Amino acid sequence: MSISASTAGLITLALGKAYIQVCKSIKMGKLEEADLAGKLGVDALKSALKEQLERVKAKTESGVDTVKPALQKQREKIKSKTNASINTLKSASQEQLKKIKKSKK
Repeated sequence: MSISASTAGLITLALGKAYIQVCKSIKMGKLEEADLAGKLGVDALKSALKEQLERVKAKTESGVDTVKPALQKQREKIKSKTNASINTLKSASQEQLKKIKKSKK
């Protein structure tokens, strides 16, 4: 099983932010440095990671809602330009065929 690079990046970012939260807890005296590798530290990291992943998920979901219409608009522009190019090529090809037929007469 594999995951995309963007998913891996988001997970890594969330884990880093969670670890920073745990380090802040140690600095503020809410957690002892010795507890970091123990149950208290692991539980604090799990909790912080869960919170960060929920934030990432919320941002991603709201971002998707704003991106979809923009992507649809881009698709329509590309489709329109492609159709225009095809029509131009068809016209040019037809004109070339007419010239070739006239030159053969």
